[in-house]
Amino acid sequence: MKKITIKKQWKSGSGRTFVKSQLIIAFLLVAFHFNSNAQVKTGKEVAIKNAEVALSKAQVILDKIERQLVISDSLIVSGQNMIKEATTELKNIELESKKLEKEDNVNRKPLEKQLRSKDRDESKQAMVEIKKLDALVKTNFKESTNKLKIANKQRTVGEANLSKGKSMKSIAQSGLKAAKSNVKLAQEKLDKANKAK
Repeated sequence: MKKITIKKQWKSGSGRTFVKSQLIIAFLLVAFHFNSNAQVKTGKEVAIKNAEVALSKAQVILDKIERQLVISDSLIVSGQNMIKEATTELKNIELESKKLEKEDNVNRKPLEKQLRSKDRDESKQAMVEIKKLDALVKTNFKESTNKLKIANKQRTVGEANLSKGKSMKSIAQSGLKAAKSNVKLAQEKLDKANKAK
């Protein structure tokens, strides 16, 4: 009767399942054993790895601060250049407008004399010339105003860049010393961990 029950279990598949599950468990135990042996590290290796990670983090922070210093220096230089260019442009605009004003006065005086003339044709001609001169003055004034707006905007942007660069630089310089000391300490820890090997 025992033979019949074994055959029935084998035929029903419950015996096969039991054997398969035992093989899987055995395989997993062997795989876990090999995997755990491969991952076991000594305390020194862990200390070295931790020191390397700390050094790389400190170096990343130092690099970021140094990049901020470069950017802030660039902003300061560009701001100073923009302010210098805008100041030069404002002086040029002022000189140009004075020159145009003098030319207008020089051209207007003879026309005003002609306007007071008793000859109607001459006074009409003077009136036409004065209107042309007024239109030219308006055009020159608009050009000067536009140039003035552009120069003022350039000066404002330059001042903003300059102040932003100075504030960035002061912030970066305050963190630079600490970042350098952190890198130095992390390097010393790594060196100490490597020597203890």
